[in-house]
Amino acid sequence: HDPGAVAELARDLGYDAMALGARDLQMPRPTLLALTRELTSRGIPTLATNLRCDESASAVCANVVDAEDPLYVLESGAERIAFLSFLDPETLFSVAADHVQGLVLFDLEDSIRESVRLARAQGATIVVLSVDNGSGARALSDALELAEALPDDAKPDLLIAARAGNSVLFT
Repeated sequence: HDPGAVAELARDLGYDAMALGARDLQMPRPTLLALTRELTSRGIPTLATNLRCDESASAVCANVVDAEDPLYVLESGAERIAFLSFLDPETLFSVAADHVQGLVLFDLEDSIRESVRLARAQGATIVVLSVDNGSGARALSDALELAEALPDDAKPDLLIAARAGNSVLFT
């Protein structure tokens, strides 16, 4: 309800970036745009590595680091950390049509494989991957299966199942 306050909190907590998630897409488009603009204005990009926008949604991608932008990499000491954020394409079918109009999400496995390889080729020493592919134990299980299926050269160093909740305690 107050995008500026959310962005201030993220900045005060020291966030370097935010992952765009399914719950963010459930916001009305004007609210999502206001939030991503507020975050960007504070130097906190919103990431959606497998997202592309057509012309009708160009304002969303103008405020998001998407599939058409360079990967988000930050330097911390001697490390070059790539942070990649992915949404399950099925998300588009579970959100109101007017909230996701003009948005395209590329296949998870293909996008992850290509992005991790690209991050490594660009010198990333650590690759952190956030996947929003549902909630609870099923999301965690699917994320682990996805990671297991990736070839060794396309595996991230850290995988975050964005909405696994307490399920991770049982992994």
